[in-house]
Amino acid sequence: MESRFYYDLHRVLAVLFLLLCMSCNNGNKPIELKRCMKLAREVELFESRLPIQIDEGIMLVKVEYVDSVYTTWMEVDDKAISFDEIKQLCKKRKKEIISDVTVSDGNDKSNYEMYVEYSISMRMIYFGKNSHQQTEFTITPSEIDEALNSKADAYSKLQMLLSCAKPQTIEGMGVPILMLQDSIVYMTIELDENKYDIKALKETASPFDIMADLRGSNPKLIRYMAEAHCGLTYHIIGLRSQKGFDMHFTSNEILANKLLIDADVKTASEIVESDE
Repeated sequence: MESRFYYDLHRVLAVLFLLLCMSCNNGNKPIELKRCMKLAREVELFESRLPIQIDEGIMLVKVEYVDSVYTTWMEVDDKAISFDEIKQLCKKRKKEIISDVTVSDGNDKSNYEMYVEYSISMRMIYFGKNSHQQTEFTITPSEIDEALNSKADAYSKLQMLLSCAKPQTIEGMGVPILMLQDSIVYMTIELDENKYDIKALKETASPFDIMADLRGSNPKLIRYMAEAHCGLTYHIIGLRSQKGFDMHFTSNEILANKLLIDADVKTASEIVESDE
């Protein structure tokens, strides 16, 4: 399974190169030129850290921007991972990125829109460390534009969001499993019973605190669940015993939390405007 670090790293690098190209191509604006110089230093610093292991058997070895194409090179241990598996991984990554573009909002959406505006493509190349066989995908500006303007309904977009999600984990917790079924998002979390007392967690778990944490860590998920009129169920179980408990949140409770997020955003915007 690809790591959360891998997923976030690709997005950060893509944005970094995008802004660098945008700034340099419009150097007549002082603020963009200043940003260009700053980003150039950040890119140089990042490149000095290469290669970087991003997952078992996969190394990020090179990033480049040539002829309006931002390219990431991934070296794969083809003794541990077959070429067929590499090709499947490549297809999966393109689908995930397209889904991410479709459900993007805020700054993420603005960044993707600039790929279209400045006609920049994204390209990822996987190649075998020993065989040097390679497979790749490219996402063109037109594909990005199509995804940004997708007519998919709220339920379909929620499915896309879940399909490209990379949940983070902590010590003693398995990778959360996300599933959408019958208008309910199920999040299954397995815990190491040598580190967690499942019974004690059930007695002390606070629905209010859990939703507050989710509002802070993943407001986009709450927004999409609310727009799709979906509820949420946490299924918390012990890794060894497979016994645990559920916590349910109705679609109305999800909507209420979306309204809280919207209120916080509005308040923050009003504070910024007053400072100006």
